[in-house]
Amino acid sequence: MGKALEARAISARFNEQVILREVTLHMPVNQVTAIIGPPGCGKSTFIRCLNRLHETTPGATMSGEVLLDGHSVYDMDPTEVRRSVAMIFHRPNPFPTMSIFDNVAAGLRLHGLRNRAKLAESAEQALRRAALWDEVKDRLHLYSSALSLGQQQRLCIARALAIDPVAVLMDEPASTLDPLSTLVIEELIEELKRQYTIVIVTHNLQQAARVADKTAFFLEGEMIEQGTTTALFTTPQDKRTADYVTGRFG
Repeated sequence: MGKALEARAISARFNEQVILREVTLHMPVNQVTAIIGPPGCGKSTFIRCLNRLHETTPGATMSGEVLLDGHSVYDMDPTEVRRSVAMIFHRPNPFPTMSIFDNVAAGLRLHGLRNRAKLAESAEQALRRAALWDEVKDRLHLYSSALSLGQQQRLCIARALAIDPVAVLMDEPASTLDPLSTLVIEELIEELKRQYTIVIVTHNLQQAARVADKTAFFLEGEMIEQGTTTALFTTPQDKRTADYVTGRFG
């Protein structure tokens, strides 16, 4: 089952450049929280802080707290944090020299699972959750490059789900996909929120309106406003939010 994420006063830098300033946001369990805002406003850095990826970049620093189910992720092993809080990137990144099956099984093997029958069962479950099983079940031996971009992105989602996370972060997961593949990803997000906490960065306001229960608007490293998606899009409280969601800037 999913677990809630919470950011408390998160600030982040790259060397001397301030990327985020004092961002506090609750991301509820079994909901989709969308992060919107113009390019360079700190959206991707914010979600990279949630699973401690930000700190892997040379020169990157952060302060504040990130809580997973009430527990600080900075008191946890970083590998365990990234297993529990999975990341899906904007461009599909399956392992190109591995088969479809081995892509999904890679994380399981890394965590010590060797039994072939259990690997097969877990891989099938993950591919089903990612709405990909029926399309690949007869060609699991093929390289991941045999799949379309949309299928590759769902393969990456299956790979993340296989190791049983509680939250899934998605950084522009459909930005490189065609409209049909984007629709499939959006329908998948709607299904996944029943089991996981989902946080999605998107530049596509229509996508945020379609998939998100809650939305936060970022601008120049600050969170300007957050609330239910309906309220933020229809009755924003800050003029800057109103200007952005109505297309007057950004």
